[in-house]
Amino acid sequence: MNSARRAPTANCVNKLRDAQATKKKLVHAALLAFSTRGYDAASTRSIETAAGVKRGLINHHYGSKQALWQAAADHMMSITEQDLGGALKNIKQIDDHLKLRFFVHAYVTFCAKHPELNRLMIQEGMHNDWRLQWLLERSVRPWYQQVCRVFNRAKDLGAAPKMDAH
Repeated sequence: MNSARRAPTANCVNKLRDAQATKKKLVHAALLAFSTRGYDAASTRSIETAAGVKRGLINHHYGSKQALWQAAADHMMSITEQDLGGALKNIKQIDDHLKLRFFVHAYVTFCAKHPELNRLMIQEGMHNDWRLQWLLERSVRPWYQQVCRVFNRAKDLGAAPKMDAH
C-alpha cells in the first residue's frame, strides 16, 4: 500500500483560501460592530451581513459569538503588538530624554490609524464581565507594565512630571 501523501488538490487549496478570506471578513466586521455598538448590541446576523457572507458562517468558523469576539480582539491585539511593539523595540535606540515623547507620538499615531482599539476598550470598560477581564489579562496588563517603565524612566530624568504612573 502506498503511504505517500498526495499533494492537495486545487479545489482543496481554493476552499482553504476561501475559508481564510471568510474568517478575515468576519473578524473585521465583528471588530467594527463590537467596537462601535458593543457586544450585546452586535448580532451575529448583522456581522455576517456586514461581512458579506452567508448566514451561519460565524457558527461554522468560530462556534459562537464569544469565540468570534475573542478572535476579533486577538486580531486587534496583534495589530497593536506589530505597531506599538515595534515602537517599543525602536525606543531602545532613542535618547532617554526623548523616549516618552517618541512613545506618546507612536501611540497617538496608532490610535488615529486604528480607532477601534480605544472604542473596544471603552465599550468593554462599561461592563465588568468576562470580556473586560479577558482584555485586561491578554492586552492591557502587559502593555501597562512596559509603558510604566518608560514613564518612570522619564520621571527619573526630569522629562516627565513627578506623579504616579497609574
